[in-house]
Amino acid sequence: MDSADLKGSKKLAMGLWTGIIAGVAAAIISHPADTLLSLINKSETAGGTGGTVSRLKNLATEMGFKKLCLTGKYKANAVPQNVVCNYR
Repeated sequence: MDSADLKGSKKLAMGLWTGIIAGVAAAIISHPADTLLSLINKSETAGGTGGTVSRLKNLATEMGFKKLCLTGKYKANAVPQNVVCNYR
């Protein structure tokens, strides 16, 4: 399907859907890093002592990959989608 062939509301709908899909993909990819940064910014002692990179590594090790990827996932996806869907 070529976007040049679309007109009016179909073009708008295609733009919204592609934006939602791209937004969800970006949220999934960046979520672990965002979670780590939120944790490290909440407390000066989060992740122990040392430089920022070593603290981030310590936090990632403590949380584990699964928890790091899934913590707060609903909010990270639901809020931007809600904003996009309610924009008319």
